[in-house]
Amino acid sequence: MDDDSFQEPVALSPSQAEVDAELRSAVLATSRSILAAQRRAERALREAQLALEQRNADLARANSLLQATLDATPVGVLAAGNDGAVTLHNRRFDAIWTLDAAQIDAHGAAVLFATLGARLREPAAFIAWVGRLAATPGVASRLQCVTLDSRYLECDAVPQWEGGECVGIVYNWLDVTERAEAEHLRSQARAAELANQAKSVFMSRASHELRTPLNAVLGFSQLLQMQTVVASDSKASTHVRHIMTAGEHLLALMDDLLQVSRIESGLLRLNPEAVDLAAAVAEALVLSEPEAIQRAVRLDNACSGPAQAWVDRTRLRQVLMNLLSNAIKYNRPGGTVVLRCLAAGASVQLQVEDSGLGMSTEQIAHLFEPFNRLGAERTRVEGTGLGLVITQQLVLRMGGSVEVRSVPGQGSVFTLNLPVGAPVA
Repeated sequence: MDDDSFQEPVALSPSQAEVDAELRSAVLATSRSILAAQRRAERALREAQLALEQRNADLARANSLLQATLDATPVGVLAAGNDGAVTLHNRRFDAIWTLDAAQIDAHGAAVLFATLGARLREPAAFIAWVGRLAATPGVASRLQCVTLDSRYLECDAVPQWEGGECVGIVYNWLDVTERAEAEHLRSQARAAELANQAKSVFMSRASHELRTPLNAVLGFSQLLQMQTVVASDSKASTHVRHIMTAGEHLLALMDDLLQVSRIESGLLRLNPEAVDLAAAVAEALVLSEPEAIQRAVRLDNACSGPAQAWVDRTRLRQVLMNLLSNAIKYNRPGGTVVLRCLAAGASVQLQVEDSGLGMSTEQIAHLFEPFNRLGAERTRVEGTGLGLVITQQLVLRMGGSVEVRSVPGQGSVFTLNLPVGAPVA
């Protein structure tokens, strides 16, 4: 066999059916892969959407909680960005300025600040303060201002930081009206206390300085009375008596003024103790008897049974002497003065009743005013107009009170309500 007769085997090409089958298989596999990838993508997208919705819900809850927290604070909060937008405010801020939330949100910070300034007594100072804050970002500041309706406000401006950058300012508003008024009252009370102390010192020094020449006047008046030439001259004797009467009145006035000053300034010291009222009344009646005899007034002691009061013994005697003296001086010839002791629960009452001139309701309203003698200065009855003022102040200092009942032409009743025991600490 020669070489020409040898041939290599020929490869048979696949049939068209086989090619189509393979192609369909490849397309099907590719489609399945694409569908699987699409499903994975859809699942990932759904998970991402769910995660985003959860984050949005969490953010909404956080914002709601933040707003609720801000609304619950007593401080009015306002946040403004550097771009001039109002980014946050709470209900307390709206209430302080009586603004509607929608009205605040509809405008920028510039319009809002102009509205706030228009409600202040010094709007220019507020606008200038806001301008300085905008010009120097990152600087904290405080402002105190007064509204047109006399409310005192305090605002702390604090920088708002984000990523190391100042992005705005938070304004914290507080209504400090009560605190300002309390401070004002404390300041007034302190000033009054200092004034009382200064008055007390002045009265003490003035009393000392005036007593020396006054004692000389009284002393020389007494010497003149003993002179034969004066005693034999009725006119001269009358003049000397006028001098002595005026001097004694002035001395009594100085003593009363000094005592009022000491009481008001708190310098008068009291030593409260259990005092037998029957004994105190009996002592006061004995001391008042000479004046009562001189004016033909009868004194009656109607205190019966044991009774005690927690008071200063010396000051109680002074109070009783003041009331008895008035009851005698403003009585009628042949009139009476009656003292009574009455139990009244946690207190005991001392009553001084007279049958004298009595007082009208209008007179009683001015009874405890210094130097107001209710017209008695036009009579011959002597007095300084301070006795009842001292009486009331002493009784109040001892923890009691004074009540007055009176009928014009029938007489008056002064009632002292006094504590029966030491106050509970």
